[in-house]
Amino acid sequence: MFSIQQKKVTVIGGQKSGLAALELIRRQGGQPRLSEMKRAADFPAEAVRTLKDSGAIVEWGGHTAEFVTSSDLVVLSPGVRIDAAPVVWARQAGIPVLGEIEFAYQFCRRR
Repeated sequence: MFSIQQKKVTVIGGQKSGLAALELIRRQGGQPRLSEMKRAADFPAEAVRTLKDSGAIVEWGGHTAEFVTSSDLVVLSPGVRIDAAPVVWARQAGIPVLGEIEFAYQFCRRR
């Protein structure tokens, strides 16, 4: 069975589906993290509150190799290209990279 208990799971991109992925990570016992290109000031206030309430660690205003490579798993939002720098960094570090749908599927109880 797929487990993320106590694992640092970083979502790249924090729009609606990224926020939902962070909530799933939290509910499954993982450590939710977000790397977002936008600055907090440019993000919807309600989403910022949701992130703070979830306990997610957030990297605002761009992605850094240090943040991404300190993860146990990286989850990509739909708009993130597979050749984007955070994906390259994760793969070079041997960190698994999953799309959001593939990630969520790991927790489905039925076919």
